[in-house]
Amino acid sequence: MSGDSHVQVWFRLVIVVVMMVWLPAVNAGEEQCMPAEDLSELTQQLQDSVDRRAWSDAAKLLDVLSLHVWVEKPLEIRHVVHINRDPGFFGDVVQRLETHYTAGETLRVYAEPRHYHFDCGGAGYIMDLVLDVKVVFENDRVVFHDPEFLQYRVGGIHPAREFFLNLTFDLGPGIPPGAYTLVMELTDQISGQTAEAKTEFTFQH
Repeated sequence: MSGDSHVQVWFRLVIVVVMMVWLPAVNAGEEQCMPAEDLSELTQQLQDSVDRRAWSDAAKLLDVLSLHVWVEKPLEIRHVVHINRDPGFFGDVVQRLETHYTAGETLRVYAEPRHYHFDCGGAGYIMDLVLDVKVVFENDRVVFHDPEFLQYRVGGIHPAREFFLNLTFDLGPGIPPGAYTLVMELTDQISGQTAEAKTEFTFQH
C-alpha cells in the first residue's frame, strides 16, 4: 500500500496535548531573562547568601543559576513512555508496560522536552518549538510523516520548564501487522538545536 490516503486510514491523528505549568508571579518584570552575570560571581553570591542565612536572596540566585544550567545542557526529549490514559498535568503518567497493540486500541505516548531556550527580546520568556513526527514500518517505510506535527510558540513572565507532549493515535483495522517505530524530532527555533527520540511498538489485528 502507498499514498497519503492509505496512511490517513492507518494512523488517524486524534489529538496532541501540550501542557505548560506557569508559576504564579509576585511582581511582573521582577526577573531578568538571562542575566549577564558571570557564573562564578553568581555562585559566590549564592554562597554568601547561604552563609548569611539570607534565604530569600539565596532562592532567587538559585533560580537564576538553574536557568543558566538549563540552557547550557543540550536539547533532549526524555521520559518517552507509552501510557494508559491522557495525563492531566506534567508528570501525571500511568505507564503502559505492554507496547503491543491490536485494532481499535489507542496509541498514547508521553514525552518531556528539556533544555530548550527562551527568547527574551520582548516581555517575558518565549519558547518556540517545532515537532516532526514519523511512523516507520518494519521495512523502513515511512507510513506517516508530519514535519510540523506541533508548532508551539508561547511565553510568560517566568520560564516554563514543565512542558510535556501527549501524542495520541487511533489504530484502525487498515494497519498492516508488524513492528513500528514512532520517531520524534524536536527543533528549538531559538537555539537551532534538534533532538530525536524513538519508541517502538507492534501491531496485529
